[in-house]
Amino acid sequence: LVGQILDGQFRVDELVGEGGFSAVYRGHHHGLNEPIAIKSLKLPAAVDASLVDTFIKRFRDESRILYRLSQGNLHIVRSIAAGTTQAPKTGTLVPYMVREWLAGRSVQNDFTVRRVHGNTGRSLDEVLKLFETGADGLAYAHAQGVVHRDLNPGNLFLASTQHGVKMKV
Repeated sequence: LVGQILDGQFRVDELVGEGGFSAVYRGHHHGLNEPIAIKSLKLPAAVDASLVDTFIKRFRDESRILYRLSQGNLHIVRSIAAGTTQAPKTGTLVPYMVREWLAGRSVQNDFTVRRVHGNTGRSLDEVLKLFETGADGLAYAHAQGVVHRDLNPGNLFLASTQHGVKMKV
């Protein structure tokens, strides 16, 4: 999707990460003149055609749930928009969602960086302080009847904010 303009306002700039079923790009929101993250559904060619609709439905459900949750809690990644575009190389339809761009790194990446630099583990007080906002986001989601089904260090983000580092889910 790199180089595409989605819905006339979201420019896809670079691929920044991939998982088994999705890809995340850094982009630019023309209207707001701000960086954004664009998550797109990425289905392996080996996926049975009968499962494609199920994956698309789950992806769209995730987008709707994230939008609803991010309206009520600052520690959940804000959802901005969702849509579908056409992959330029294959012509297949690709569902995507636009989210706020977070400056910082995932807890998983933080573990790696700390290990490479020979840093020791964090103190209990530091861990509790870092995880407080993430726990607040998860508690809010649970109160809304939503359970995060893939909670892991890669899905917990240490965002650099004007108030210091805050964890977002």
